[in-house]
Amino acid sequence: MRAAVFYHYGDENCVTVTTLKKPKPSANDVLVKVMATTVTSGDWRMRRADPWAVRLFAGLFKPRQPVLGTEFSGVVEAVGADVTGLHVGDRIFGSKGMKMGAHAQYVSLTADGCLVELPDNLTYEQGAGVIFGGATALTFLRPYLESRPAQRLLVIGGSGAVGTYAVQLGRMWGAHVTAVCSARNHDLVRSLGAEQVVDYEKQPLPDPGNPFDIVIDTVGKSSFSKCRELLADSGVYLSVSGGLREWGQMLLSHCPLSSGPRVVCRIVDENANDAKWLADYLERGDLTPVVGQTLALEEIQKAHVIAESGHKVGNLVVNLWET
Repeated sequence: MRAAVFYHYGDENCVTVTTLKKPKPSANDVLVKVMATTVTSGDWRMRRADPWAVRLFAGLFKPRQPVLGTEFSGVVEAVGADVTGLHVGDRIFGSKGMKMGAHAQYVSLTADGCLVELPDNLTYEQGAGVIFGGATALTFLRPYLESRPAQRLLVIGGSGAVGTYAVQLGRMWGAHVTAVCSARNHDLVRSLGAEQVVDYEKQPLPDPGNPFDIVIDTVGKSSFSKCRELLADSGVYLSVSGGLREWGQMLLSHCPLSSGPRVVCRIVDENANDAKWLADYLERGDLTPVVGQTLALEEIQKAHVIAESGHKVGNLVVNLWET
């Protein structure tokens, strides 16, 4: 099978396309022919070992897993002897999570992993762009929006993989959504549900005024200190790509002696329950995956460059079989 691999940390040139052995599923596994996958911010950060602490679990001197990629869509190629509920030929989408390996034409994973039937109204390219952005936005926003409508939500990076889902979830749950993105993407985020948009090239953040209940930074382009004056006293700053600084700020802001807005960081668990939840709303048309660009596997280096630039729109999809 064809796969994109990297055997040392570095820039996009360390990723190459080669031939690997096709995996063999065990009794509890499902073998998937991957039709499409994505290149995300997590992929280029893992490739660069950015931050350096990534090496502590990914491999100190070189990556333990040479094939990047978490989310995918495809067709069930084979099932193990003990697998029930999935059959050869089923259209599915899912995620390998931190085990990675989705930048390959075949992946094998346990049947009880993050693996869900692909709704009939989605293409493989759309299905590949569900888990990373959708599960991340869902994990961060659901505790604050699902049962509390009419809140004011600011989405920083509203046109990215996570941001496009954050805007849609905000709209779906009755929030007043303001999105920050470049001017060329204003029409897109408005179509997804943003009532107001801010061009970050002219104004990085909205003017202080009517405070926001929630600020979610999906791209790491802001900070709690810069956004604090935008938040209500009971507001929350959600840091999707939070580093040590943000995790420390979260501990301090939740201290009993602390008052005012709080910082929230989370570890996203890409699981089947959230994937099924997303699939239901995707099937109804309440959510829509945004595919900004589709490239061939042979263009994987280009995909990494685009992802690392921070200017990709929605999901950057890689087709595993077309050239």
